[in-house]
Amino acid sequence: MTTDTQEILPKAVVETVGKIHLRGAEQYKSCIEERLLKNDTPISGTIARNSFAQLSRRNKVVQWKDNEKIAELKSDCSLCSKLYIANQAREGNLEEFFKHVNQTLPPSLAEGGKLRQAKKSALLDCGTLPAFM
Repeated sequence: MTTDTQEILPKAVVETVGKIHLRGAEQYKSCIEERLLKNDTPISGTIARNSFAQLSRRNKVVQWKDNEKIAELKSDCSLCSKLYIANQAREGNLEEFFKHVNQTLPPSLAEGGKLRQAKKSALLDCGTLPAFM
């Protein structure tokens, strides 16, 4: 258990920490025997990688839709900054600049530059239907 966050390590990690020294000693011994004593394997041969449970947590994998959304937001930011710089270079009015729309659809209704598709049944839960139905 960590003292700062009070998190308990998974069982696989605890077992890894307990056995990692023994496993390393076994691998060292077999490497010395194979490479130096028996000469079965060349000294420059590759060493097998271990796949122990890790102490550090893996970061959340970003979903494909998240990547797409991030790319869309970056392109919107880039477009807006280019238009803003062009407006400053031409000594334009900022109030007039922000009155104009730079997308065909509002971001709240669009996904990937297209109108978001949904079913009417997805808009309401069964428990929130009006009493007259």
